[in-house]
Amino acid sequence: MLPRLSGMSIIKQLRADGNRTPIIILSALGDVDKRVEGIRAGADDFLPKPFMIVELVARIEGLLRRSGASAATNRKIFINYRRKDDPGSAGRLFDRLEGAFAPEQLFFDVDSIEPGSDFVVVLNQQVASYDVVLSVIGPRWIELLDTKDWRHPEKTNDFVRIEIEAAIKQNKRIVPVLVSGAEMPRDFDLPTSISTFSRCNAVRLTHERFGADCDGLIKALNGILKDAETIRALQVSSDDLQSKRKDVDFSS
Repeated sequence: MLPRLSGMSIIKQLRADGNRTPIIILSALGDVDKRVEGIRAGADDFLPKPFMIVELVARIEGLLRRSGASAATNRKIFINYRRKDDPGSAGRLFDRLEGAFAPEQLFFDVDSIEPGSDFVVVLNQQVASYDVVLSVIGPRWIELLDTKDWRHPEKTNDFVRIEIEAAIKQNKRIVPVLVSGAEMPRDFDLPTSISTFSRCNAVRLTHERFGADCDGLIKALNGILKDAETIRALQVSSDDLQSKRKDVDFSS
């Protein structure tokens, strides 16, 4: 309960301010009059308690589809790979992903970093703007990795390690992609800053079933990206509500 403030008044104020974030009312007061009042106040849906989580998730997904908040270009995939470690497989994977996702959804190379830029800062910013990181691991991945436990991790010049470190720190979903018979690195093979990478569940792309394996990966990615979009939309709604509560004068 909010002192001197009702949920309906918050919704009305948000709509009056031009905020179009999708809103679902979850309430124990589920009679027809209350549902109509909520919709007329500006809510997009009304779900009476008790309810099943699966129904709530389905309603959220429906709202996102209708509102356009789940625009495909908001769902992004960062491809982490090493040019000296089976770049052909990484290129084939990228080609398959291009057939399933828009170009602006994919980040494949660091060539776009401007001269003079701090590449550690730029790579951290790039990873921050993506929902999932695909880390392509070939037969030479461990051999080429900078495994030194630097006192200051930013001292490394290993792009692959920097990107994985950034993804771990930012709690991004990381999907290791094993190619050309490579195996997942063990925790003791890795520097401390990325040792948890060894626990990420990997997918394997085989030469014989490359197309089918990629199709399975794409299906999994679509699920991950939808989940990320739902979480992002809920976070935006929560932030808006918190901001609105801070603006309310409870002393009057």
